[in-house]
Amino acid sequence: MNAVRNAWYVAAWSSELGRKPFARTLLGRHVMLIRTREGVVGLGAQCPHRHADLSTGEFGKGRIRCPYHGWSFDMQGRCVEVPGTSRVPKAACLPRYPARERQGMIWVWFGEGEPTPSEPPSFEFSPSQRMRRQRTPPRLWEVSYVDLVENTLDPTHITATHARTLGSRWAEHVGLMTEIEQRSDGGGFVGRAGKGGEHTGFSSLGRNLGLAQLITPPIPRSAEYRFEFGGAVYARYHYGGSDYDYAFAAITPKREGETWLFAEVGRCHRLSALGDLMQYAAMRVLQREDYGVVKGLIHDDVRGPGEYVGTANDRMMNTFRTLHARRVRAEAAAPAEGSPPEPPRPPTTPDRKRALPILP
Repeated sequence: MNAVRNAWYVAAWSSELGRKPFARTLLGRHVMLIRTREGVVGLGAQCPHRHADLSTGEFGKGRIRCPYHGWSFDMQGRCVEVPGTSRVPKAACLPRYPARERQGMIWVWFGEGEPTPSEPPSFEFSPSQRMRRQRTPPRLWEVSYVDLVENTLDPTHITATHARTLGSRWAEHVGLMTEIEQRSDGGGFVGRAGKGGEHTGFSSLGRNLGLAQLITPPIPRSAEYRFEFGGAVYARYHYGGSDYDYAFAAITPKREGETWLFAEVGRCHRLSALGDLMQYAAMRVLQREDYGVVKGLIHDDVRGPGEYVGTANDRMMNTFRTLHARRVRAEAAAPAEGSPPEPPRPPTTPDRKRALPILP
């Protein structure tokens, strides 16, 4: 699967987890999340016996019981009971995925060994000033992970894709990339766009409804984007002074061609119930507009940024694609942790005929 595994990915909103195990397919793996007194535990949801879905089984006293044949597993993933026999197969164990709960999200590590970094990234969701936050339910898009990440890192698409909602004037301000700073470890980067200064108007949505001053944000003058592997994008839009909004997207592959989107926005203006209603409606409309365009992308053997015709405003997308390809190649080349070294092969002599076995 074309995804970086040595990274933290958002697996669920915290509100999705209750007392029962919760299952979701992530990076091609069936994972169940279980809330315990010690924190959230991530385990493989597929029973090693006959591949039943363990997340639908009974959970209690620190054990999950398979609904098919009753095998029981502890929170370390070890099989501790097999009905009808006292012998537990040594191979009867579940993969365990480090999980953390932070800022209302459940993060899961899919890499080899201990997580590096040991904790998932954090973002400024609760600034000192008053701010209204809203989230949409996780949505499964039938698009590739790479395409969806690039969409969130592309300020210039707003002019065309969101012309009727956000308006073409955004490109005059936030569509101009000024700089990109990469992290030294290759785990992400920060991009900046815009000219700064005060805002000069309101978005198309508000003007079309005649309620610009009540429900819609002014057009920002600058923006800052932060990307973290795997798939977390935090964008802050500045309107002048200390006022800003933010948009957060956590993008997690389900499998090849299917990707989960976790979206949140925060705003420091229109702090009212009407503003909340319109903000949620706007999020749904913007997501539909993006989905239609990204799902319709045509890829005819496109392998990298060098095969795209672009401009300087494409620098964030190209930076992501380059870093992503580099990390995927590095993970593919690295041997799995704990795997024995490959034994040396005996020298071969091209002109020597291999002896054939004598059949009875």
